[in-house]
Amino acid sequence: MGPHPADAERGHRHHHESGWHGDAAGLANAKLTWARDQIHAAFEEASALAKTLRDAHTEITAAKQDLANALHDATAAGLTVNGEGAVSWPAPTTEEDKRDPEYGRSWKAKADSAAKAIGDAIDRATEADLDAARALGDDTGSDGTAFNAHPAGGIPEEEARMATYILSLGDKATDAQIKNLQNILDHYNQDPRFASSFYGGQDPATFLAKYGAMAQSGDYANSPARSAAVKGIQKDLGLTLATATDTKQPFHVSDDWETKLRAAGATQIPVPPGADPAHSPYGYQILANVLRNGKYDPHFLDPIAAHVTQLTNENPMRWDAATKASYPFTELKFIGVPDKDGNVRGVNPMSAVLDALGHSPEAATKFFHDTPTTYNPDGTVKSHGGENTYLKMLTDNGSRSLLLDQQYPPRPNPGTADPFDVTSLGHALEAATTGRAYDDVHGKFPPHTSDMNAVMQQVVTRFGTADGPDLLNGGGSRTSTAASAT
Repeated sequence: MGPHPADAERGHRHHHESGWHGDAAGLANAKLTWARDQIHAAFEEASALAKTLRDAHTEITAAKQDLANALHDATAAGLTVNGEGAVSWPAPTTEEDKRDPEYGRSWKAKADSAAKAIGDAIDRATEADLDAARALGDDTGSDGTAFNAHPAGGIPEEEARMATYILSLGDKATDAQIKNLQNILDHYNQDPRFASSFYGGQDPATFLAKYGAMAQSGDYANSPARSAAVKGIQKDLGLTLATATDTKQPFHVSDDWETKLRAAGATQIPVPPGADPAHSPYGYQILANVLRNGKYDPHFLDPIAAHVTQLTNENPMRWDAATKASYPFTELKFIGVPDKDGNVRGVNPMSAVLDALGHSPEAATKFFHDTPTTYNPDGTVKSHGGENTYLKMLTDNGSRSLLLDQQYPPRPNPGTADPFDVTSLGHALEAATTGRAYDDVHGKFPPHTSDMNAVMQQVVTRFGTADGPDLLNGGGSRTSTAASAT
């Protein structure tokens, strides 16, 4: 496989130590640097190719054994499999069997089971082949003049380690590294093994700090490519988080990890590194736009939604601390959504939590319907029980509105809710009462459940009685979007 990268490094070092100076030395140094980088890239690309081929061999060998087992079982059951994989059974030989309707049904059930086992084995081999082809294409790239220093092929856990390393660099990651991180996340965000390894292998507070620094660097780096990659990473992190927290998958993060994430969400995290913690964003603010992407398991999302709601209810203005920093947090790309001018504004993570519920109908219905759990400030469980008043809390008027969003610079009337936050409440209520994600315009509506009907009754009661009608008119129009969505 040629010289090891360490050999190239020693040669490069010996050149520097030789004392050679001048134009010729400069040219030689540039060529040696390029050669060293290419040897490093060749080593990485060759390693990824070998790893991809090993993975494909392992998977295809297993698929071959699955197929052999399926054929053996089919033959042992008296079935026949032809060269095209079609399964048949013997014709009845007795008059009794010919008249028995169960004869055909029984054999057909056996044949269907055998055909499925054969098809599953073939599908497994085909998927392994396609994965290998895709990975080999990613590994070799399209550049015919240089090796690929950042191949994407490999098993999910190894790619998770690479993604974790790049993220750990925070704002020190290069544009190329950030683009590589985006490629890895984009390829693996639906893979439970990758997702659980990526998130489960990181302390949540460290993840938020490093991602916060990386995301902020997309603002001040004056690099369109970097900003675009950060935006892509933000989306893929959400999709990956949804996969990592899906308890229906065999691989998912632990309850302890989720508890630590809630603790980090309620903690102010210095962004950029070294900033005054008292004027730094909370973890939930850094996590905000990540949560806007993905359909989440209620087991993960509802505790976060309840925790953020309770923290906001305890102190609706707590999220404004970050606006007092020398570099206002509202300018960062990972909080809020773009206004009509393309500016990203807003500091209240309630909006993102509600949007996450809007993408997660089961979680949304449970959030507005089920008996609530009360959380301590650090995200640990305090108690269970009591009346579910989240809808009333989210539609309160005045300075204690949970949808209050102080913006930078402060608006003349900070007591009004941000339109985006109100729309997000509408998204959550739409999902909770229809059983369909608010932006799934082509999906079928599932049958209404009693819980969905109960939430709808809450909406009708809230906006149809007492001060409810006033919320839909004049100064109260800030909640009309939320009501009209349902």
